[in-house]
Amino acid sequence: MYKEGDAVKKYATRIHGKKLISLLLLYALIVIMIASILTSFLHTMKSNYANQWFGKVSMQGFVQMIESENRYYGFDYFKKNKRESVGNLMFSIATDLKIKDLRTFVGKEVPGMSKYYSNIIVAGEGTNLTNIPNESSVPIEEVTKEREIAKDKVTEAEKNNPVQKKNGAKKGESAVYIYHTHSWESFFPLLPGATDPSSPDVNVSLLGKRMKEQLEGQGIPVVHDKTNMGDLLASKKWVWYQSYKASHEYVKEALAQNNKIAFPIDIHRDDQRKKVTTKVINGKSYARLYF
Repeated sequence: MYKEGDAVKKYATRIHGKKLISLLLLYALIVIMIASILTSFLHTMKSNYANQWFGKVSMQGFVQMIESENRYYGFDYFKKNKRESVGNLMFSIATDLKIKDLRTFVGKEVPGMSKYYSNIIVAGEGTNLTNIPNESSVPIEEVTKEREIAKDKVTEAEKNNPVQKKNGAKKGESAVYIYHTHSWESFFPLLPGATDPSSPDVNVSLLGKRMKEQLEGQGIPVVHDKTNMGDLLASKKWVWYQSYKASHEYVKEALAQNNKIAFPIDIHRDDQRKKVTTKVINGKSYARLYF
């Protein structure tokens, strides 16, 4: 005999089954989506994670870890270097602090200290943490300020470095593009009494001009961008570090207009004074290279 209660139960069971299937499908879809997002995220970030993790370990500790798999890896290295204790190694991994490097204790606590946290892989003669290059945050008001110029020294420098010309005119399209991200960078000898070596008039753009003349004297066509980056940043109300963003647009435009450009050159001024940045070899002065 047919009962109304049985029909209601069957209907409720059918509805419940449909809801359960829908919830399971929705759950499976959510799990798949989350897994896809995490997989994509971890794939792009895994190299960064590895870099951060190994960055906590000293060179000695890193070599010791590799040596645990193959003793020959550390054979030559530890002839000249001391081994790091297991305690120091574990402490560095756990805390991101290096007992022998005091900068790691204050680098994240003192404002601005982290910018000095650099590692020298291979130190050249006379190079140490006190004289390596360091980007300084110069106020835009300083880089656009007019300053007294030692014009006689500018003229003297031009006379002492005449253009060496090669027979024949410039050939082909410009292969070199010279520009200045920090066009305000100047030199103390050219700015009498200045405490900040910045000038909108006498600066590294003169070096770009000199390089252009010398290259063209050798038959190499050059494009020299003389954009005053200080004025450009001031007009956009940008700060000094955004100068790279601004110069990037100029370089991108130059490369788009001339596909023959093979050497974009951004000329800067050294961060240190002449005694640090110059090397005398056989009585002749040379600019030192920084890497």
